[in-house]
Amino acid sequence: MKKLIFKCIVMLVVFMGVSQYFVYIMTGKSPLDSFKTPNLSLDSFSSPSLDSVTSGGKQTVYKWVDTNGVTQYSAEPPADQVADTLEVDPNTNLVQGLRMEDEEEESTEKKAPEVNIPQNIYSPGAVKKLIDDAKNVSTVLNERYNGEDSP
Repeated sequence: MKKLIFKCIVMLVVFMGVSQYFVYIMTGKSPLDSFKTPNLSLDSFSSPSLDSVTSGGKQTVYKWVDTNGVTQYSAEPPADQVADTLEVDPNTNLVQGLRMEDEEEESTEKKAPEVNIPQNIYSPGAVKKLIDDAKNVSTVLNERYNGEDSP
């Protein structure tokens, strides 16, 4: 019985080693890289500064334009220039969403036909229309593919 338990443990260790090796081969990362020991030194624990506690977590950032015309941001003001002071809340998103233009781009390519799916797709007429639409899409895609091959 002891030999059977020993063999099972050895097989389990070998299987785990081989499986981790295959994960390393496929991803380039060791599965055990994520198991890091935490840093428990006293230097890693710091008390929050009085400024961050009193300002509600907001941070002061300075904005200015350098001599090359590039807008700069830093936590400390520049020594030789006047900078704007910004209050930044780290819990808000600073990146604004992009607005898409409503202009339609004119294209010289043929556009794929629009497919309107009827409510009852199981009627014979609707099935025939779906098949015709699929053939039209196939034809347009084949023309585009053949157009790419020709110089």
